[in-house]
Amino acid sequence: MGVKGLSEVLKGAEELARKNRGEKVVLIAEIKMADLKGKKLAFDGFNILYQFLSVVRQSYGAVLTDTDGNVTSHLDGILRRYGNFMGEGIKPIFIFDGKPVEMKREELRRRAEMKKKASEEYKKAMKEGDIEKAAKMAKRTTKVTKDIVDDSKRLLKLMGIPVIDAPSDGEAQAAVMVEKGKVWSAASQDYDTLLFGARRVVRNLSLTRTTRKDGTKIKPEIIRIDEVLKELEMTRAELIDASILIGTDFNPDGIAGIGPKTAIKTIKKHKTLEEAMKHDERIKFDVDIDDIREIFLKPDYTDKYEIEQGEFDIDGIIEFLVEERKFQRERLENALLKIKKKIDTAQAQTTLDAFF
Repeated sequence: MGVKGLSEVLKGAEELARKNRGEKVVLIAEIKMADLKGKKLAFDGFNILYQFLSVVRQSYGAVLTDTDGNVTSHLDGILRRYGNFMGEGIKPIFIFDGKPVEMKREELRRRAEMKKKASEEYKKAMKEGDIEKAAKMAKRTTKVTKDIVDDSKRLLKLMGIPVIDAPSDGEAQAAVMVEKGKVWSAASQDYDTLLFGARRVVRNLSLTRTTRKDGTKIKPEIIRIDEVLKELEMTRAELIDASILIGTDFNPDGIAGIGPKTAIKTIKKHKTLEEAMKHDERIKFDVDIDDIREIFLKPDYTDKYEIEQGEFDIDGIIEFLVEERKFQRERLENALLKIKKKIDTAQAQTTLDAFF
């Protein structure tokens, strides 16, 4: 879920800068796939799986499975999308969440309750023959099981994509890797990666073929935290405090009556939550705000990982997806050969560019 309203904060900062300086300021800039060629990007594994499992479904909402009942919705998506990214010269790295911090457990329990209610609504809609509602409710019941994660990791490794198991939050692990220069950017839809300290966050890579309600195409974009903080005239610690007012995964409800703009104004004026509480009786917390700050400012991470791209193992992928997950052989082989050709071309071009 990330931080509610942080996108509005960034847009508001852009608007304020234009008003004050009379010039165009871009904090969320469009970026082309070609700009990412040869760069290592850290993807949030669980976030990606939720996307595929929510979208790749049958008309009445059920996930795709093989004849043995194994879920396969995510496997075709991973192969095609990230194979194509590799064919563009992008070097993806998948990071999977580890043990959640204690403060996030309440949010996870809340999400589990929402899934339970959605499941009940799904069953009711199916019984009543309301296919449209059933499909809508089914997406809200999405669960990422251990088997789904294990299958995903196996396929990613066969594709040569590095896999990292974070000790806790995958977004935090990605942010630290960006800060250490191990990867060029995090690739995520969640803004909390910025709060964890990622210098760059690339968004919408997975949505490049998606159309908004107004008919415009969604394009990849990049956010640079240094530029954001400079424009807001805030430190990262102050932006974290403002985000706590809005609501994070560790205090989902935030403070009633305080939206993104008010949160930013409040912290810019008072500098800290403690000082803001002295002047605004609405600001009260039933959680330890120092604990939330600590999660963002000193995240748990590991340095034990390998991030070099491996071989795209066509034979291994066929053995897994055809022999075990019942994919159609001829169709898969044709897709794999096309992906492999694009990857080889991209790697050769990258080597040539480096030579000159």
